[in-house]
Amino acid sequence: MKLFFDGIIVVEGKNDASYLSSFVDTVFVITNGYEIPQKEIEFLNNSVKHNKPIVVLTDSDEAGYLIREKINKLVPESTNKFVDLSLCNKKDKHGVAECEKDELLRVLSSFCVEKPFNKGNLSLNDLEELHIKKEEREYVCRRLSLGICNSKTFLKRLNFLGISEDELKGAINSYGN
Repeated sequence: MKLFFDGIIVVEGKNDASYLSSFVDTVFVITNGYEIPQKEIEFLNNSVKHNKPIVVLTDSDEAGYLIREKINKLVPESTNKFVDLSLCNKKDKHGVAECEKDELLRVLSSFCVEKPFNKGNLSLNDLEELHIKKEEREYVCRRLSLGICNSKTFLKRLNFLGISEDELKGAINSYGN
């Protein structure tokens, strides 16, 4: 059974997000270490303005604590969640991606529900019909504070924040002005 979280989970790496996404449908922000891109911080703060909760779920090691500290300073509305390290051991690693599923569900249970949320109205077809070029997408991501987005993440974050097709068209039309 997949759970749903109408918020953001901040993790350290792609393996963490990939593993969690197998049983939790949400938006992920991947820090890729301590140097969290400013665009991602802007997306987190923009999400707070849209009343979206942010959960920081980094590894319980020195790097994880430094990342938490930085995010807590820049996005004080975020919530920190911690896993029991004794339940997070695979191949001599002890992080989120190595946790037992039940432990992660326990940690995230207060944020998740069993039924999906309204994900917004934009579809992949809508984006294809708009013929958005990479440069335009990058501009819209900056303008709307969506963070760093490939096409799939772009659509997910537009819908997550409830950006309408008209708002998207307005942002695209302002490109180059």
